[in-house]
Formats: sequence, structure tokens, C-alpha cells
Amino acid sequence: MKSILFVINEAGEFVELSKIALAIQQQGYDVSFLFVSPSYVNLENDSKFCEKNNFPFYYPSKSLNIKSKSGHESSSSKSYPVESQLDNGYIPYSFLLKSKRRSSFLFYPILFLIGFLCIFIVAIKIFSKILKRIFSNISKFFNISKFFGGLLKNNSLFQITSGVLKNFGYAYRVLKLHHYDLLIFGQEFPGSINSLLIKLCNKRNTPTLIIPFALGTTKEIVESLYDKDIFDVSSSITNYLASLLYPNWINFYKGKKMLRLTGKQIFFLELMGLAPEHPWLPNNSFVTKIAVESEKMFSYYQSMKFPVHQLSLTGSLSDDILVEATTNGQEIKKKICQKMNLDPEKPILLCAWPTDQFGSRFVSMEFKNYEQLCRAWAKCLKEIKREGKYSVIIRPHPVTNKEILGKILGQCDLKQFISYDDTIQLITCCDLFVACVSSTLRWAIAKGIPAINYDCYQYGYTDFDAKGVFNVNDFKSFSAVLEELTRDRQKYEGAKQDQQECASEWGILDGNSQKRIVNLINKLVQSESLIDIENKNYDINILKNSDI
Repeated sequence: MKSILFVINEAGEFVELSKIALAIQQQGYDVSFLFVSPSYVNLENDSKFCEKNNFPFYYPSKSLNIKSKSGHESSSSKSYPVESQLDNGYIPYSFLLKSKRRSSFLFYPILFLIGFLCIFIVAIKIFSKILKRIFSNISKFFNISKFFGGLLKNNSLFQITSGVLKNFGYAYRVLKLHHYDLLIFGQEFPGSINSLLIKLCNKRNTPTLIIPFALGTTKEIVESLYDKDIFDVSSSITNYLASLLYPNWINFYKGKKMLRLTGKQIFFLELMGLAPEHPWLPNNSFVTKIAVESEKMFSYYQSMKFPVHQLSLTGSLSDDILVEATTNGQEIKKKICQKMNLDPEKPILLCAWPTDQFGSRFVSMEFKNYEQLCRAWAKCLKEIKREGKYSVIIRPHPVTNKEILGKILGQCDLKQFISYDDTIQLITCCDLFVACVSSTLRWAIAKGIPAINYDCYQYGYTDFDAKGVFNVNDFKSFSAVLEELTRDRQKYEGAKQDQQECASEWGILDGNSQKRIVNLINKLVQSESLIDIENKNYDINILKNSDI
């Protein structure tokens, strides 16, 4: 039986990859999951999913002891011929050694070397403290303490946190203890454990596959890092040296010259041979294949100089679910309305509730905190509910704090409209979709549903530039567009027509995406089981450049 390992870095990946896991389990594959961090936010819920579906799962701090049928012997234990001479454990191995006393010839040199290293380490620490004091005094006259801070901090130039190394080590042991025929990831980014696993797999000639869980662009990265001083080239000597030695880690944005990671991390990855060719490009890696979800993304990957042999246009499993849900759309809407006590005759406004990103954004924003932002969104939805033209459904993000959201929406008499049903099913029965730079916007576009993308964290992304998407970045504009689309039927119908005209570029809704993904997996593990598919919905020019 072929064995496949899914590697999970964040909750959004699991939503998509868990569906793939269920699909290939039905094809007879042995499926396992590796959660790369013990602090993975949805570990409890997602591990329960794995247990329910008989998927072995691993995470750092979980024991890797593999017991044999007797429950006492490790299945990875080795066989040593000398054991036969030890009477099943009764004779000590030292009896078989020569009886003469061991020479102490090497003892003193080794002891001297250890002592010398200890003295050297102590001297380095003392010297570092002296340098700190010197630079502290000099900085009163010259502003250079910040520049050298990275070199002196914690007495180490290449310090990597013990937690990261522990996670790396755990992932390495998981791969070493099992023979996997394929590893599947939801993304790839510099410094991730994925980089280590991909390198190990390439050495073993084990194929690897990225099935992207979200849209990703260089713009997204520069926007999220430019306001953080730790990535400035001039913030430390290690950053400056890294920029000189490895210029491909540099980028320029809004007057900032910055690095993708800190200098220490860059040196570590370069020395370990884990650095990508283009660090600022999402999913740039030495992975075997990338499953591309749409023609739009295929064209994007090509424009970003991804090798064509690395790309396979498959569509997304979410697209198939979208097709299936659309077929049963009226029935799904009826059940949801009955469950939530909504009028099935009214159009539905679906809101993908924004997550709390205030901890990672240091730019000026119109709201002081997440609670204030939530109250503003709730105010708009409450007004829609009051007018009575639309039913309102609120779908929180998987990592949203349920207590905080429930409290705020309860105060606005909206708590009863919270739904944790599958987002795709909710989208198929909605008439207007509202989100904040969420990857779920792609589903609404592919379905031809008008959408409002309220960029309340001021990222400035242009990822969702479809004709029927209204991109706004302030509350006043958001309120105005929402009011216009819910009150002006002509405006709404025009937006719907625009969205439907470009929908085919954003998804492949022929119901065959799962088959294409399974076929790609079969090819990678050299399985003879392939499924016949009609690729009638493909752009012929793109199809020529894909191996599907």
C-alpha cells in the first residue's frame, strides 16, 4: 500500500488538504498527517478529525516510539551478531573485550581540549559583555548600537531558537522512521520545515507535491513585513552582512530596503542548503509538482518564472464541492434557512468574518483594536438585517475567538446568525459575499457571485481584481458599497453579470478536479491507476503547458 504524508503548518492548509486526504484514502492510500508545531492553533480539533478517519498523526512532543506486536520491542531495532555471544542478556559485553587496562594515552589530550573549549567559551561571553558596554557608551555620540545589536544579542551570531530546531528534528525523525511514497504540502516558504523535508525527499528520490490552500503573491509578503524594523537591512550587522552575501534575500518597498527573514535565519538556511532561489516568491521551491487551481493562477506562476514542468493544472477539490453544492443549491439553502430560522425567499448576504490581525500590523489603521473593528462590521450587518431585504449569515474564520465574537454579535442581536457550516456550501446559496482579503473570495468569483473585499487591515492586495469584486479599504466606502448593492437592484445585477463573465478564469467547475488531483498523485507515486477525464473546460493554450 502506498503511503502519503500531509504536512500542516497552519489551520487554513488543513481545511483543504483534509479533503484531499479523504479522497485518496478511498483510492487505497495509507494517509498520515504531520503538524509541524506543538502550538498549532487547531491541534485538538484537527487531531480528532485524524482519529475519526484513522489517519496517524504526529506533532512535536508526541512520542515517536513504535512498538512491535509484543508491545515491548521497537520495530526499528537493529540486529547485532555479537548478541548471540551474550547469553540473552546475562553476560556483559565487557567480558568479550581484551582484559588489559586501557591506555590513557588519549585521555589527557582530550581533557586538555575540553578544558580549552570551556575557557574559550567563557572568554567569548566576557568579551561580548565588554563590547556591549563599549558600544553602549559610544551610542551616546553615534547611533550605531542598533546596527550592531544583532551581532551582540544573546552572544550568538547564528542563534536559532531551540523550539525551531526541535521541530526540525522531530520532522526529520518522522521521515526517517517511515517510508513515505509522497509528501504533500499546502504551501512552501523560507525557513519552514517543508524546506527540510523537500530536501530530504529529493535526496531519496521521493516525490513532493504542493496543493496551495490560498492565493499567495510577493505583494502579500512585502506588505506584511515592511512595517517591521527587524527585517530592515540596516537594523543589525547580521542583516547587513546577509544582504551583501545573499542579495536575492533583499527587496524594496515603500522606501524600505528589507530582507525576507532576519540575517541570522538567512545564514542558517544558506549554510544548511535550505534557501530557495527566490525567497520573496510564495511556493518557490525544489518541490516536484505544484497543483494549480485555476487558469488565472497558472498564468501567474508562469509570469513568475516557475518552470513549466513543475506546474500541473488540476483545479481545486473545493471547485468540485462547489459544483456538487450548486447542483443541490436549493435543497442546501432550504436546510440552512430552516436551521437558522431564515426566510428562504429572501436573498442571502454571507459574511466571512475577519480574523484578528492587529498583532501583526504596525501601520496606521482606522480602528484601534479588533473589538472596535468587529463592532463596525456588526453595525453594517445589523442595518442590513433591520431593512429586511436580505437574510444575514456570518461565517467566522476557524481561528476566530468564539467568545469575543459571540459577545459582540450578541449585543447587536446578530449572534443567532452565526454559522459553522461548510463555507463552500454557504457560498453556493448566497447572493452577496463579504470578506476581508480572504482566499474564500475566489470561490465566490468562480461561482459568479458579487463580492465586497473590505481591506480593513490596509494590505493593498490586488489579488482579487475580478470584475464583480468591489475592493474598498475604509469603513465609509464599505458601508456605501454594501448599501448600494443591497438597495439598488440594477447595480447588483450589473455586478453579477460582470462576475459571471470572468468566473471561468477563477475556477474549473467541471466536477473533475478531484480526479485530476488523484491522477497527479498516482503519477507521482508511479501508480498504474489513472482515471479518464474530459478536459473540455481547459484553455487549450494552457493545457499544452500542463501535464494533465
